[in-house]
Amino acid sequence: MKPLTDEEGAVLRELTRLAGNDRIVTGLELLDQGFADFISKVYQKRLGYPGSLQSRTLQILRDKGYIKMERRNRGTYTIVQP
Repeated sequence: MKPLTDEEGAVLRELTRLAGNDRIVTGLELLDQGFADFISKVYQKRLGYPGSLQSRTLQILRDKGYIKMERRNRGTYTIVQP
């Protein structure tokens, strides 16, 4: 696994918290929790469409091996590493 930046680590910790004990969270749950806005605050970015930053950040976490992504339930994210 590749190391995380401070921002990526903060996002992964929040994603893990939202996922709970089963380590799985859906895109709808992230939407309900305002996760895209959380990511914007972590990166200190003001964006017209914060969902794009969320999507890119989740792809980075996937590429680094920390989460698995599936295309069910409007996106399902499984935490691989604590």
